[in-house]
Amino acid sequence: MEHTTDAILLPDALQWFEGQLLSPQHLQQHDIFWHKQMTHRLLCRNPNFWGLRELRLDTKRIEGGTLSVLSLDCLLPDGLAVIFPGNYGHAALEVDLKKPLENHAGPLKVWLAVPARLDTAATLGSAIQRFDPVAGELAADENTGEGAVEINRLRPRLTLIVANEVPARYVACPIAEVERSDKGLIRLTDYHPPLLRMGGSAFLDDAGLDAQLRLLAGQLWNKVRTLAGDRSDRRDAQHDEPAGDERRAVMAARHLALGLPALEVAVASGDTHPEQLYATLMHVVGAAASIGANPVPPIPDRYQHVDCKPQFDRAMQYIRDKIALIDTRYDSDPFLHQGEGGFSHRLPKLAGEVLIELKPRSGQTLTDMARWLTECRIGREALMPVLKARRLTGASVQALSSSEVVLRKLPPGGAFFLVKNEPIDVNGVMENACQPGEKLVILGTADRGEPAAILLYRNKAEQPAAPVKGGAAAVEQVHG
Repeated sequence: MEHTTDAILLPDALQWFEGQLLSPQHLQQHDIFWHKQMTHRLLCRNPNFWGLRELRLDTKRIEGGTLSVLSLDCLLPDGLAVIFPGNYGHAALEVDLKKPLENHAGPLKVWLAVPARLDTAATLGSAIQRFDPVAGELAADENTGEGAVEINRLRPRLTLIVANEVPARYVACPIAEVERSDKGLIRLTDYHPPLLRMGGSAFLDDAGLDAQLRLLAGQLWNKVRTLAGDRSDRRDAQHDEPAGDERRAVMAARHLALGLPALEVAVASGDTHPEQLYATLMHVVGAAASIGANPVPPIPDRYQHVDCKPQFDRAMQYIRDKIALIDTRYDSDPFLHQGEGGFSHRLPKLAGEVLIELKPRSGQTLTDMARWLTECRIGREALMPVLKARRLTGASVQALSSSEVVLRKLPPGGAFFLVKNEPIDVNGVMENACQPGEKLVILGTADRGEPAAILLYRNKAEQPAAPVKGGAAAVEQVHG
């Protein structure tokens, strides 16, 4: 099976001369020659030039035992571009998963495969038939716009193969991995196939690296803002050197901020090649190494195109372990801005206080935001229709004083509020406005009081401790 580009055999160029008697073989070999030349040039520019650009699966059919491709954009290792459905119309591209997994323990890969281009590539009935001849549309002479003739085409024969190895007569690219759970259900694993753009991992939803890196970037921005507090670039602030814990927090923010803009740009587009994004992430790993007692970062793993997720996971875990060492009592996550005046965020499953911060717009005052918040409807998502119908505000809010902000080691100068749960009568049954594990909605008016953003603060002491898996935290214990 050809799914690597280690050895590409380049045919010699054809000899053309006056009076030559042309045959179909001449044009076929000329076509093969230039395809091989193009593939070799791609290989010279980047050995990891092949893989998925985009994949959409019918996820509802996977549990039933069928992997069905809805759309696909892929470049195979021999340079063949495949777009489905494209010219395939209503043809199905699917494979049965039950039989291959029936007597197999562990996961199996699903491959997009096409027979390699050999002597009988377009021969009907051949065991290695790569192309299906199809009647083409009428094509006119571009010079005159006349003389339309039917141009026959060769369409690649696509197939899906479920196995950990593919027969040598195929050119193939893995597109997914499936397994049976302990309960016997068929499901996708979090395996990432070779990708040409990180957005190609979107078919894995939240388990995809694209989503995880966006989440990590957001967490880092929030951490840097928390550590920096309300510091500005005013001339007098340049010489206002902090001391003690505040100084250490500001230094950590400065180090982490070095790699954040590049990471944000690389993650935001979704079109960055994973290899390039991995190199960008290494800058953040280096910046995070300055946190804690051990300043030596781990030696990075070499980028693995056919299975890139493990090295990304190790790098991201190292960064998370490092920022967890910073002495801040709270982690913060942004609310999702929903339309005009609406914000939402799912509360932690463990019960605890609900602490939020309102981020001001340019020229906005604390009084403006406080007035806006007190007029908002606040409650879990399922309760919002009741609050609207009965014109109730739901949960109440209490502003934190400046002394309470300092006592809690929150960023000074911030607009912090505690959301106080309130009982609401729903058809004779008293229900809480807020509920752990459910989505909290803050719905106000779109006026000058609406903040630029809302952050949810979570006290680290109220969060379940994660087991140490040998990441940065374990390193600090050994070398600290």
